Amino acid sequence: MGIFVACSDTSEVSVSDYDMKLSEAIRSLQIFNFDEAYQSLSTVMPFVPDNDPDWPMLAYCLAVSAWHKSPPSQEAMKEAESYFKAVIEKAPESELAASSLLELGRLYEIADFRDDIADLSAARNCYQRVRQDFTRSDMSARAALFLAQTYAQEFERPSVEKAIEVLTNEMAMQPHSPWFGVMAQFASQIYAFYLDDSVAAVSYYGKASEAGFPRPAEADISLWQFGLLAEAAGQEELAADVYGRIVEDYPRSIFGSVARQRVIRIAERNPDSEIRIPELPKISLGR
Repeated sequence: MGIFVACSDTSEVSVSDYDMKLSEAIRSLQIFNFDEAYQSLSTVMPFVPDNDPDWPMLAYCLAVSAWHKSPPSQEAMKEAESYFKAVIEKAPESELAASSLLELGRLYEIADFRDDIADLSAARNCYQRVRQDFTRSDMSARAALFLAQTYAQEFERPSVEKAIEVLTNEMAMQPHSPWFGVMAQFASQIYAFYLDDSVAAVSYYGKASEAGFPRPAEADISLWQFGLLAEAAGQEELAADVYGRIVEDYPRSIFGSVARQRVIRIAERNPDSEIRIPELPKISLGR
């Protein structure tokens, strides 16, 4: 990174030591070994000048390490908070600042240890600031998801409706965001499981399906939930189509046989709809 390494009155870190410690920290973070990352970064951070261009990145990494190292403590949370705030102050328009605001929000929102008190108001302020300062960005979409979650978890109808409002506003602002499918699926699940509105849930699940489900490897699970919601909403032809997709597009899905049975039952209830019964694929072992 080419960072200048200064000396204190009592100790010094050579450039070679610095490079070694930094490499160790990066490797540790890549495998989520926050304790070793913290040890390496905290050793060299005091010798990195505040005006060094790499200071915000190092401070961000140290903050993440301090937050997640074991055991969690109030002292570690305060250190993490301090470094996150420093990153925001020194590089306010950078993606690191947006990431630091998101991390701060999570730090405030989650109780990490006994007697740690969640501060939803502070968390929401962080998420809102990301949405205001980094409008129409991936960070803004992520902030909307976190913000909506803070309202949905209160379970009161006004708060749950506020969660829906946050998501739908962000979706309208970012219709082509790679996070659109995540937001749409979350909105659908809130409608289904918090507001008992299967019709609205199906509408947003359809949007999520069109945009692409958040976890493509688990798309059959999402389709199964989509089909169940469509049935609950009385949209049986849509449900049959969705179940059929599971059978035909995901031949190894554990839902394949039961999805086909659902299609058969729907076809029996709707003889005039000409619903096609999908055939279960033949799966052979080996290549």
